[in-house]
Amino acid sequence: EVSQLYLRFPEEVGEPPKQLKGFERVFLQPGKAEDIEIRLTKRDVSIFSETAHSWQIVRGKFEVMVGASSKDIKLRANI
Repeated sequence: EVSQLYLRFPEEVGEPPKQLKGFERVFLQPGKAEDIEIRLTKRDVSIFSETAHSWQIVRGKFEVMVGASSKDIKLRANI
């Protein structure tokens, strides 16, 4: 199983609706579960500003989505 973490930026930023920010491959036996950790960095919540010519951290409400693919989201949370 590969767990993929997607991030949705605040709407006003105009970024694509789902951006893959990390993934973790886990080998599981049938019926078993395992906790995993995928860390986000400052760069993961930033966009490149052509005006400032640098990465800028975006403020606001993000949606974090985790699933086997972008079309198979199993967990959602807002941060």
